[in-house]
Parts: sequence; structure tokens; C-alpha cells
Amino acid sequence: MSDYFSFQKCITSPFVKTVYFLGFLALTAGGIGLAGWAAMRLFEANIPRELGWYYVAGGVGILLLGNIVWREFSAKSGLCFSTYTHGLSLWIRKLELKLSVNRVAHR
Repeated sequence: MSDYFSFQKCITSPFVKTVYFLGFLALTAGGIGLAGWAAMRLFEANIPRELGWYYVAGGVGILLLGNIVWREFSAKSGLCFSTYTHGLSLWIRKLELKLSVNRVAHR
């Protein structure tokens, strides 16, 4: 845990995976919920037919396209985090090399 707070190790990969999974669940539940709600209202004739089908199509669109867009966004976020982590590790190595050269030079 001390490595986490001193930024020696990054936890971005599990973080991005968790956020992706939670977003996936929310989009899936929202899409199914909207489509199901509209289908029940259409069946009971409580909603105008055209509007009901728009809601069903919107729910299916959220379910399919929303999850695809969310997956791409999460992949891009993971790439940004890993690029930052790699750059940070390179900077730390450079700093360690400078410190070791300075120690040798001061002897």
C-alpha cells in the first residue's frame, strides 16, 4: 500500500477495467430497461405507437452502440494511462541514473 501512495506502482489497469465494467453494466441495464419499459407500455397501449417504437429502438441502440462506444472509450483511456505509466517509469529511471552518476562524481 505504501508503494501506491508514493506512486512507485500504478493501479491504472484494474481501475480502468472496473470503470469499464460498471459502465457496461449501467448501459446494458439502461438499454434493456428502456426497451422493456417501452415494450410493456406498447403492449398495454399506454403510449403512442410511434413514440413507443422510438423508445424500443433507443433502448436497443443504447444496448448495442452504447456499449461499443463505451468499450472504445475505455480502451483509449487505458492506452492513455499506460502511456503515462510508461513515461513515468522512464523518468524515474533517468532520475536514478542521474543520481548514481552524481554519487560516482562526488567520490
